[in-house]
Amino acid sequence: MATADNTRPIIGILTLPTHNRPDATSYFPASYVKWVESGGARAAPVKFDSTDAQLKALLPSLNGFLFTGGGEDFYYPNKTLTPYSSLALRILNEVRAAAGQKQRVPLWGTCLGFQLLSFVASGPNVDDPVLSCPPFNSEDIHLPLDPTAAWKGSEFQRAAASAGGVDTILTTQGVTANFHHCGITPDAFRGNSNLTKVFGEPLSTNKDLDGKEFVSTIQGKDLPLYGTQWHPEKPVFEWTTSHHTNHDTASVKANSWTARFFVDQARLNNRSFPTLNAETSALIYNYEPHFTGAGGSYDEFEQCYFF
Repeated sequence: MATADNTRPIIGILTLPTHNRPDATSYFPASYVKWVESGGARAAPVKFDSTDAQLKALLPSLNGFLFTGGGEDFYYPNKTLTPYSSLALRILNEVRAAAGQKQRVPLWGTCLGFQLLSFVASGPNVDDPVLSCPPFNSEDIHLPLDPTAAWKGSEFQRAAASAGGVDTILTTQGVTANFHHCGITPDAFRGNSNLTKVFGEPLSTNKDLDGKEFVSTIQGKDLPLYGTQWHPEKPVFEWTTSHHTNHDTASVKANSWTARFFVDQARLNNRSFPTLNAETSALIYNYEPHFTGAGGSYDEFEQCYFF
């Protein structure tokens, strides 16, 4: 794999379809941009409804990818993939192709993005979608991770330990923010041969308010894939008083570390845009965030980008 220290990494963030705004077809919360930037990278939207030509120009120029949280279907009633999940599969295959060229291009999935990453890595097989929806009572709960046998010695754990004991914070304090009703049970995860081939054993699990166990952290065995059912961006960048997100010093330290860890993986490849104009045209700076926290359909987020 490449060992170059890329000092100008750009992370592509997959947009989510929006169904209630006449002025936009997609969006994502601005907290994901802030999370990426706090790790030392820039962000570029990867619009789920991009043309094939646009994607061929954009995807090979990015240093990493992020699947955000939110809410969206992965397939239609006729069992065909939605454009959103189809593009997610394409991005996963981009990561695989890069690895074949000795380029380490990381992909992180948060909450819905964790589920999306798991879904596309599992086949995807719509007849066995891995996800359980919606059996989990995990809305607005803040938990310490329950580490599995795979946790200790993993790349994720070792890096967290070297960051001033972040691994101890993550596993002993209620700093991981959970806001989900869908999820993956450990049995479903371990029962899918594609998932175990890609990820091996989950790094951590947790239990919801009813005691039902779900997978909470995963890491690729051979590919730089990372997934958290929990939200590392919320304790640092989301401030709604309708939630009980833990904003204390330890929580901010641990959750902030995740961005640096992810972006550090993106520094290990030397992919770039062919021209400065192509680069600047792709960046999030071409768009303005909207203040959504005062009320309305997106008021759980302080700000959102609409495309």
